[in-house]
Amino acid sequence: MGFHKSYGAKLLLLSLAILFLACSKDELEEPIPIEQQLQVALEAQYEMQNVQGVSASVIWPNGTSWTGAAGFSYSNVPIEPNMLFGAGSISKHFMATLTLLLVEDGLLSLSDRLDKWIDDLAPEIDPAITIHQLLNHTSGISSYTANREFGQTLFADSTKNWTPREILTFVENPLFNPGMSWSYSNSNFLLLGMVAESATNTLLHTILQNRIFGPLNMTNTFLPEDELSEPERAAIPWSRFDISNLNSSTLRNLKGMPRQTVYSGAWSAGAIISTSSELARYMKAIYLEEFLSSESLNLMTEFVPISTAEFPHIGGYGLGSMQFLTLREYWGHSGDVFGYGAIAGYIPQDQISVAVLVNQDIDENTKAAFVEEFIKVLSAN
Repeated sequence: MGFHKSYGAKLLLLSLAILFLACSKDELEEPIPIEQQLQVALEAQYEMQNVQGVSASVIWPNGTSWTGAAGFSYSNVPIEPNMLFGAGSISKHFMATLTLLLVEDGLLSLSDRLDKWIDDLAPEIDPAITIHQLLNHTSGISSYTANREFGQTLFADSTKNWTPREILTFVENPLFNPGMSWSYSNSNFLLLGMVAESATNTLLHTILQNRIFGPLNMTNTFLPEDELSEPERAAIPWSRFDISNLNSSTLRNLKGMPRQTVYSGAWSAGAIISTSSELARYMKAIYLEEFLSSESLNLMTEFVPISTAEFPHIGGYGLGSMQFLTLREYWGHSGDVFGYGAIAGYIPQDQISVAVLVNQDIDENTKAAFVEEFIKVLSAN
């Protein structure tokens, strides 16, 4: 019996040794911190998508956050996590939030007609269009940026400050009767900026600062006023657009180029400047932290079903809010503005917000690829 006990003990020790040796090296090591995994994912997508530079942020529901960067602003100047980028049409999300806040204050109603707030509308714009129809792109107003003459005129003088009324002269004939279909239009949100100023008798950049940027402590987010100098911490934009050669495919460094014409031309439809960390924090505040009333948030996320090649990952559009349908459903907005590409959103299933900013022209698939890579990392942890 002694022999069998000794043999059994040795067999047990041998089995444990084999089990120990069979364990993978990864199982014996400390798990890789999720922040490091996100940085690796960011750098992998940076290489795969072949972009100039990128800054990205993720915020968990408890407020823990990660911000990373890869690539270059210009020459050998690396992208820093806190660099400023053009947020493009993410500005529309801010405008929707502002409009809903003014509705909560009783200054506006979503059923208000345009002619209640704006006089002398051009004949191409139906005065009976409502604020609600502007917010969810069911107005039928054509986008001024779809008019080829707009781009040619805009860049004829890169130092000109455009007024919203001057920009609206590029609006062409309506696409459909109000409320009868859906079409993305920058004109809708330019008009919303005019409505906000009319309702408050205050300049738009001041309203946004007082009602959103200030209360959310967004010290690096702003709508440019008149003359825009190149901010010291701005990631330099890169673009293939060339007014002298509309078929150009060369990516050009726009350092030192005057920005007045670009940002005054985009204004409330796409001129806000921010950082990835502040955009992610903004999305968290809107969708998770009750910055808006529950009624306003419900209205924002009443998505009109859409199907368009322009936005291949969008299933619906609410009030200034896109419904992205990828590996995870998330809500937010994407954007572009002359040398910048952006996307920011909130994943309701995980209560996580994410933002990605790139300093060059990129398409919707490229933006979505960054977010999807982060979702893979987040889902595995």
